Amino acid sequence: ADVTAYCPVTESILVSLPKPSMSEYGLLREELDRLLVIWVDDKDEENYKFDWVYAVKRELHQERNSWAEKVFEECLAVFAPYDLSRWMSATWPKTELPQKLAIIIDEATDMDLAEGLVAVVRRLKTRYSRLAQQDVMIIIAGTGLDVIKGQGCVGTNPKHSKLVTMKTPNLKKVKAAMTSEPNMHQLRQEQWEAIFKAIERGVFSRVLMSNARMFFQSVLPIMLQDNHRTDGKMDDKVEVSRLEERLALIASFGPIMDHGPRSYVNQNRIGDMSENSRGALLKQAFLFHTMRSIEDGQQREEGSLQTNAERELNYIQKCIRELRQDLSKEDGEETDVEDQISEEIFEVGLATRTTTSNALKYLSCFGLSCSVRSGFGKEFEEMVALHYMRLKQVEGFE
Repeated sequence: ADVTAYCPVTESILVSLPKPSMSEYGLLREELDRLLVIWVDDKDEENYKFDWVYAVKRELHQERNSWAEKVFEECLAVFAPYDLSRWMSATWPKTELPQKLAIIIDEATDMDLAEGLVAVVRRLKTRYSRLAQQDVMIIIAGTGLDVIKGQGCVGTNPKHSKLVTMKTPNLKKVKAAMTSEPNMHQLRQEQWEAIFKAIERGVFSRVLMSNARMFFQSVLPIMLQDNHRTDGKMDDKVEVSRLEERLALIASFGPIMDHGPRSYVNQNRIGDMSENSRGALLKQAFLFHTMRSIEDGQQREEGSLQTNAERELNYIQKCIRELRQDLSKEDGEETDVEDQISEEIFEVGLATRTTTSNALKYLSCFGLSCSVRSGFGKEFEEMVALHYMRLKQVEGFE
């Protein structure tokens, strides 16, 4: 796209536009969703002729779709340089419009919001088509949207929507894209090579680059700072070699690389929360990642290790239950809680239900880390001790 409108869904927007109740027709909605999942899994193109099912879903979700549309408009209004209604109603010479406009609604981690936006996306594209000469693209982005049921079906006919699951940035493709512009950052090809080699070598950069936001908004900008390339006059090969070594040290220095997770939680919706709520979610994220690791090991091992894993899982679930009970007391609700992780850790991007990046695991550990080399038992013991210390912090020990 020629112009990108980045419009994140903030906590303040969701507070000002509360989500409508989804309790009405709940059972009917569930049955329709189940039916659609069966049809999509069946891979039979003839099943897509049942457009009446999608029509019924749209009718049942009118209130939700209307709410999603209002959230979209509010997000765009925050991005707009002045009043959105004036921006939309102004008569712009066509030659002054961009060829293509991409509107990115980021942090759309609420499933009802994501499905509602997809349900009305064609109407939104038509409404905002006047803002570009050729095409207006609407991109709905958010952690955890990969679990929307139906293999890309998000409340509308799957022929009209597509779900793209992004994992970790492909460093080779990023390097190719950035080096294709010879004047970008005024860098020579060998300097680009040194920067990306250093990122791959760095202790912390290797971890943080597994999360796209931390990589593009923290790791890469830090490595591209001009002062890192300031050096005396010398042979080009020596200069590049010194640059790579210097950047590898920077990429392995925790206090600098911590800019990634710290900026992540401030840009993310979790940054708008109170200190207690934010801390509680980070604790739950750590417990979730710990539980997943134990479950993965449990599937690979047998005998006594299976028994140990079961005991550890029961202990983790006990921690979850006690943590959520403490939170309910703080909120003035003396209610029984299940020993299940809060869905909110997925909604605010602290974990995903499928494969969580190492960067988010590092974040949930509060950056407690150490280097572990194969065959070095003491380093492994240190790593286990750090995990245990973090677990004790979750339980309330200082």
